[in-house]
Formats: sequence, structure tokens, C-alpha cells
Amino acid sequence: MAITHHSSLFAGVNLINVQHSTLNFSKHLHLTYHIGLITQGTQSFNAKGKNVINGPGQLQLMDPGITHDGSSNELKVSSKIFSISVSAIHEFLDQKNTSLLTFSDNCIEDQSLYSIFSQLHTHMAAGYANTLWLESVFLSNLTLLATRYGHFTEPKVYCLGRSNLAKLNAFMHEHIAEKLTVSRLANECNLTDIQLLRQFKALTGITPFAWLLRIRLETALQLLQSGIRSTDVAMRVGFYDQAHFINAFKRAYGIKPSQLY
Repeated sequence: MAITHHSSLFAGVNLINVQHSTLNFSKHLHLTYHIGLITQGTQSFNAKGKNVINGPGQLQLMDPGITHDGSSNELKVSSKIFSISVSAIHEFLDQKNTSLLTFSDNCIEDQSLYSIFSQLHTHMAAGYANTLWLESVFLSNLTLLATRYGHFTEPKVYCLGRSNLAKLNAFMHEHIAEKLTVSRLANECNLTDIQLLRQFKALTGITPFAWLLRIRLETALQLLQSGIRSTDVAMRVGFYDQAHFINAFKRAYGIKPSQLY
């Protein structure tokens, strides 16, 4: 597998190029919006209780926090991905309240938007000089994508004992550098350890620690992209062993932290 990450002229927007063969991603989630474009081959994934197969000409739209997997048996699959933070989406779409953009479907067929976003990804990754054109085309088509295939809704409240998923997620972010145990997380919800594990997996499809690991890794990615050293990043996000951090990061992103750019 070959994965390349690029920064962009927009804060909160990262570009990813992926080439792989015969892959199998286990269930995971992202903290950012992902707009994916398969440029060669096909890939299947399960999300929101549906199995979807997507390929060239289709856009894969993934909201933050949606648990999904991914697989392909083809010899070569290539894709381009826009990773866009929640705060950037709010800024681009001039959304000033707490409602979140939710895409109606995880895979849509729109050849025009597919072609435009594919060109944008290529130009942005290459550092295209005409930034005014890039900004205007990106913002206008992101708005079109959100208007055509998304809607803004208030965040759903998923209860976990006396707490809820959003509050527990915020607690994990706040204490990301600490050693969080099942008992400590369960105590936040006034649940037993077994109750928390059962209810959390029923809501999300993964364990609390798989969720926490993703928070740590995506936060690490953001810190690395801001120029902070790998050893410092590992400590900030709760990895006390550098080798463990490097291995976990490579499993998630296909590269070592030192190979990011």
C-alpha cells in the first residue's frame, strides 16, 4: 500500500492519495469529513447498516464518527481523499450554530462533481499557482455538494447511562494524554464496565478503546502536520512508547509519522 498526505492552501483540509491491492480495513471512524474518489478499481464498505460498492465516477461521503470498514480484492485500487475538519466545514459553509452537516448517502453518483473534485485534488496537491481559482471553485462546489446531497441537523444524543456519546467523546479528548481505563470511562457514565462495553459497541459498532485509539491517532496526525516532533506528539496523545505509536500510526495511515511529508 502506498499512501501520500499533502497539506492544502485551506486550514483544516488535508489531501490523501492511496494506492493499494487486496485490502481489508477493519471497522474504524474518522474525526473529519471524508470525500473520497476512486480513480481506479472498485472498493466495498459497510456503513450505516448498508454494504456499498463504489468506483470511478462516484463520490464516497463519510461524516465524522461514522463507523465503517473497507475491502477490495482487485490487484490495484487508487483513490483521492479530501479530509476536512468539522470547523472548516462550518467556516466554508458559513454555518454559525451547533448543527452538523450530514450527508444523505455514503456513495453518490455525480460525474460532474466527481470530475471537478478530482481536478481540484490534483491541483491542490501539486500546489497550483492560481490560488484564487482554486479557492473559488473549491468553495462553490463544496457548497453545491452540501446543498445537493447533505443537510444540517442538530447532533443526535446517544445515551450512555447518565451521560451520552458526545460527552464521553469530549471526555476522551480532554484526557487524551492520560491512561484511560474502562472503569474510569464507565464511571463517567455511571455504568459498570460490562454495561459500558456492551452499550458503547451497540451504539458505535466498535469498542471504547478502538474509538479512543482513533481519537489519539487523528489528533496525532493534526499535530504532526503542524510541525510538532513525533516524540512530543506521542506523549501528547497518550502513547508512552514511541515504537507503539509508530506501529499504530502506520497501521492506520500506511506510513510512519516521519514519512508524513
